[in-house]
This record gives sequence, structure tokens and C-alpha cells, in this order.
Amino acid sequence: MKENWQFVQIDNHAADRLRTELDIDEFVAHLLCARGIIHADDAMDYLNPRLSQLHSPYLLRDMELAVERIRQVVDNNEMVGIYSDSDLDGLTSLSLMVTLFDRLQVQCIYRYPVDDEKYGLSMAVVEHFAAQDISLLITLDSGIRDIDEIKYARSLGIDVIVCDHHQPDDIIPDAIVVNPCRNDCTYPFSDLAGVGVTFKLCQGVVLSFSSNYNIPHVLLCEDNKRLAAAVVVRGVTEKEWFGIEIDELLEYIEARFEKIRFFYLDIDEAIEKKIQNKFKEDELFDIKDLQISSTSKKKNLFSDQMLNTGIDGMPLRGSKIKRIEQFVKEIQLLNSEKITAYIKESLPLVALGTIADLMPLNYENRILVKQGLWSFDSLSHDGMTMLVKDINKTVSSKVIGWDIAPLLNTPGRFGKTKLTADFLISRDNETIQDNLRTIKQLNEYRKEVIHDLFSSIICEIEKGDIHSESSIVYVESEKCPEGLTGLLANRIADHLHKPVIVVSINPDTDIVKGSGRANGNFDFFSIVEPFRNGFLKIGGHAQAFGFSGEKEKIRGIMREIELSVPVDQSPKELWKIDCEIPIQDVNFKTIDKLAAFEPFGVQNQPFVFLSRNCVVNDAKIIGKNRKHIKFHFKTATSIDAVGWNMAEMIDMNTISDTLVDILYNIEINEYNGSVSPQIVLREMHVLGSACAGN
Repeated sequence: MKENWQFVQIDNHAADRLRTELDIDEFVAHLLCARGIIHADDAMDYLNPRLSQLHSPYLLRDMELAVERIRQVVDNNEMVGIYSDSDLDGLTSLSLMVTLFDRLQVQCIYRYPVDDEKYGLSMAVVEHFAAQDISLLITLDSGIRDIDEIKYARSLGIDVIVCDHHQPDDIIPDAIVVNPCRNDCTYPFSDLAGVGVTFKLCQGVVLSFSSNYNIPHVLLCEDNKRLAAAVVVRGVTEKEWFGIEIDELLEYIEARFEKIRFFYLDIDEAIEKKIQNKFKEDELFDIKDLQISSTSKKKNLFSDQMLNTGIDGMPLRGSKIKRIEQFVKEIQLLNSEKITAYIKESLPLVALGTIADLMPLNYENRILVKQGLWSFDSLSHDGMTMLVKDINKTVSSKVIGWDIAPLLNTPGRFGKTKLTADFLISRDNETIQDNLRTIKQLNEYRKEVIHDLFSSIICEIEKGDIHSESSIVYVESEKCPEGLTGLLANRIADHLHKPVIVVSINPDTDIVKGSGRANGNFDFFSIVEPFRNGFLKIGGHAQAFGFSGEKEKIRGIMREIELSVPVDQSPKELWKIDCEIPIQDVNFKTIDKLAAFEPFGVQNQPFVFLSRNCVVNDAKIIGKNRKHIKFHFKTATSIDAVGWNMAEMIDMNTISDTLVDILYNIEINEYNGSVSPQIVLREMHVLGSACAGN
């Protein structure tokens, strides 16, 4: 086996426990452990992501203030201004917020960077909103570092809500700031996309209209002959007890709350009587009697198995009181058709923005994206419905990442953000169709530009005109449009396997814009961020960030950044193998098992498999540019193996009947209406001729 191939270390005892406790396939149990999931409860959560597992939006700092201010807008019929970033994360955020205000019958105007405007608020944008007599400005996927601009808005009498996910500076704006990355926010998950934070804000607003949600819930059950209890306020579990006396619980409740709702299950008759003597009938609910509203009738929910299976048949986990908490949360989510409808129709856009912004697809993001992908089946968004039909593929994280997100991000890269914004917000089919047609044409042009720029720069690197031996590769280009620096940096980083910074140089201005990209687990932004004072603006995430700076200073800053990372600390190509399987075991059953681990993406990459001693059959070069290879194996003739950009590495005259070890991912290939399993080669180790010795 090659030196840079290493197996992920698996806890085999944990895998056996998972297989036994969850009654799951040995292969699935092995892959769970490869992902570091070794406990049954965690595995159940991972395999069955449900909305009730999401954290309450009210755990975000300033959420209550933000919701209260938006409720004032509704009550007082105020005018609202919304400012979003121009990328897909910002525009999906904008679509969610505009849809919410439309449903609340609130008048709003919105803006985003257009033409050559910089990222973030400007004084001119603030003045534009002020001229429209807005009383509240909401920034989406931006604003956290716009200190002076927000100060100016406040001086004009405009209240501001910053809804962002970028890293704040040492000080935060004079505003209501909803951002899980602020230092004083204790929200359990800080990697939400901008659209994820916007969804949380919208969720907080719609839930605030449910009187049931705003009243504290006391949950009580008997577990192993002991009383277990929990107090839940706005979806946040404030306190839990196991083995509490009923008098102590009642004393706590009376001291804390003026009004409550009491939910109980399987408690002693004497305890039930005590509760009934203390509270009114409309405050008490036996969980066995709970109902859920539907368009035609109310239906009883509880059955003997409900605390094990949940409402939708997906298993609940944890202690009895924990399962009751999840059960009651699900009822709250489902008991208002309007709230449920808004959340369900929002999730595909949350999935789209989260994947497009290259956010980690773990923990809460995984729940949001998985639920969003499921919701594409019942999509109510006119533009997205049209686009999905046009693509003619089952929507997955890969389809969003490769087909949908690059397409819809293209207009913003050329300063034509209005095309995508109108596509996402408009309800006029003719406008949507016209915009989609124009976006597709612009996208084809974008591909040509990136291909030409990439080819030119690689040629310069090979000639030595661009230095590429250092830890970080710095590229300047007068030909690269500002909006394409990120895409170009990404292509070069993938090619060189190094962090790359690309700067667009405009001869007509003293300000330059650029982007940094890195692959693997290299936290590029943490390397660059200490030099932030050298930039005019900078923001982003671990592997992707953007900035603007002064032309005369930019090379000096880049040199300092480059020197801060020794060459021997550069990320090196190392393949971690999740599982070894025979090549003939790759089939539709394997695909079905892998589907449980979707969505794949950042921090949840597709599994890497190893198959040894495979005999290559029927090899050929494919693709418009003749850069890719495709072949089968003699023991698995129905499986296509493709190697993207691998044609130059393979001697096509000798590859047939060659014995190879291969590293690969497994995926579904959809083409012209046919569906088949496919393996995507990552590396191949040629062992020799399969005929040798015969």
C-alpha cells in the first residue's frame, strides 16, 4: 500500500456494540465509527436527523430583542430595509426574510451590492435606505464589521439588526446583533451559514406568534419509580430533575412562573391529584390525550410506542424525560399549519445557501441540509422548481454544489446580482424564465473565462513566472474579474494542493479585491486574520475568505502572510481510508446504505474506499478536453470507474489488463434518465500486468 494511504482507526468493539444495540448492518456500523460516532444515542441522532433536534433560536444572544423589534414593526406598520450580501448565502437569506415579511404584511425594501460595490454596508447604502423613511435596517450575511456605517444609520434614527455569521472584530456594531460567532454568545453551534442564522431569526419570529410556544412548559413522568421533570422555556430546557419530590417541583414552579403549561405521562394518581389542585384545567395536559391539528380534523398522536418512534416513525433517544421533551417539541412544530408550512418551504433555500457557502455539514447544519434536501420533493418555490426540472437530477448535496450553486452565484460575480435576487424572490413565471435563461448564458461565459485564466496561470507557474514553491501561492491578475477570484483560487488550490490567494488588479483604481482558498483541513483564514489591519475589509471562513485592500500595500501584506507559514507546515496530500471492500461489492445496496450518511460536503466528505487487486478493463479517455478516464473492472463490469483530470497520469496503451489498487468514492451517476452506481477514482497504484506469471 502507498505511503500516503492510511486507514482510519476504527474502534471495533464500538462498531460491534452499535450493530447489536441498533440492529444495523456491519458496514454501516463500521462507517459510523469511521466518522467518530461510537455511542448508540449519537448514532440514532446522526442517522435520523429531525427538526426537533435543532437548538432553540432563543439560545442565540439578542434573539429575543430582535424578535421583539420585528414584532413592533408588525404592530406599528413600519417600513423595513433589508441589506444582504450578493452571494448565494446572502440572497437565500434575503429570500427567506422577504417571504416572511410578505406573510406578515410588512412593507420592506431591499438592497445588495451591485456593479463594483464593495462587500458590506456603505454610507451611500445607508443614505439610500434613510431616503425611503425606513425605521429598521436588517443586514443579512453581512454587517458584523460595518461599525461606522451602522453608527451612521443609528445617528439617522434607524434601528439596526445585524444577522450575520462572519467573525466579528474586537468590537461589535451598535445594533441588535444575532451572530453565533460573537464572543459573548453561548449558542451551541457556531458554524451556521448566513442563511442558517437568518432561518433562526425567521423561526424565532414565527414561533413568537404561537402562544403555546411562549408559555413555559413543565414536563413530568415517572421513570423507574422515580419522578423525572423538566422545565422548557421557548424550546430551551432550563432545568431537569431525576428523582424530585412533587412538592419541591411545585414550589419551584410557583416561585418562577405566573403562567405555565403542565404535560405529564404515567404518573401516580395521588401526584396527579396534587397537580390538578394547583393548576387550572386548561394548563394541564396528559400526553396520552395530545392531538395535532390538520386541515380536516384533529388526530390523537400518542401510542404505546410513540416515545420510542416519534411522530414520524424516526426513533427518539435518551431517557424518558428527554424523549418527552422531543415529543412535545415536535407537537409544537406541527400544531400550527402556517408555521410548519413556512419552515418546510424555507429549508430547501437553507440547504442551498449552506452548501453554496461551503459550511461544515455536521451537527445542526447536517439537520438543516438533510431536511432541506428532503423538502425538495415538495418544493413550493417557483424558480427552484423550474431549475430542478431543468437540471433533471435528484437533488443532493453534490447536485447543489456542482450544478445549482455555481449557476446561481454567477450573476453576483459579474455585478449582476439582481438576476439571481429576482429569480429567488419573484413570483412571476415569465420573469423567472427570462432570468434563468440569462443566468445560464452568463454561467457558460463564466466557465470559459475561468478555464482561460486557469490555463494561463498554470502555464506561468510552469515557466517560473509565478513563484509556487512557498507555503502559500500568491497570484495577481489584471484579467480576472473581481467576482471570479474565489473560483480561480479554488481551481489553482486544487491543482497545486496548496493554499492560494488571487488578487484582481484594476489599473483604474487604487483598491484591489481578492480571495483565498485552501482545501483539506488547513485553516487558512486563521493564518490571514491576524493581518486584518492591513486590509480595508476582510471576512470569511476557514478555507474560504475575501478581502479588499490598497494596491500599494497588498504585496507587502502577502509577503508577511507567506513568511508566517513555514513551507514544511503546508498541507500535504494524505488519503485516509474509511473502509476496504471488494470492488464487486459496489452496487445499489451499497449506495442505499451510504445515503444515510448524506449530505456530504465540508467536514463530512464522501467515504474513501480501498479495493485491491482490481483488473482494469475497457479503458478510454473521455470529456470535451480529453482529460478524463473511464473504465470497468473484470470482476465488476457493470460499474463505471471515472478519473477526473487523470488522463495525463495514465498510459492508455498499457492500462488494460493491469492489476491495480484503487482509492475511490462511491456515488450515483444520473445521465439521460438512466441511474447507475459509479466510482470516482482518487488515486490508483499500478501493481503490474494481470497476465504476469500465467
